[in-house]
Amino acid sequence: MRFITANSWFFGHVAIQGDVSEPPNSGQILSVANIGLGQPFDADQVSAAEEKIRQLLINNGYFVPAVSHSLEYE
Repeated sequence: MRFITANSWFFGHVAIQGDVSEPPNSGQILSVANIGLGQPFDADQVSAAEEKIRQLLINNGYFVPAVSHSLEYE
């Protein structure tokens, strides 16, 4: 019998960093990102979340918001 395994990445921690005054608050930003902890990692979902956050900031008066992401694999 042989067991063949492969790494499976998932979302383990999502955080908002930077100087963002309210509105929106950090909770609203995380909510609109819609990235659930424990879900399988999907790069397309990260890009979509980044765009949703950018749109939320525009809707709240930030004219040219800078939104980016970083990944840490553990």
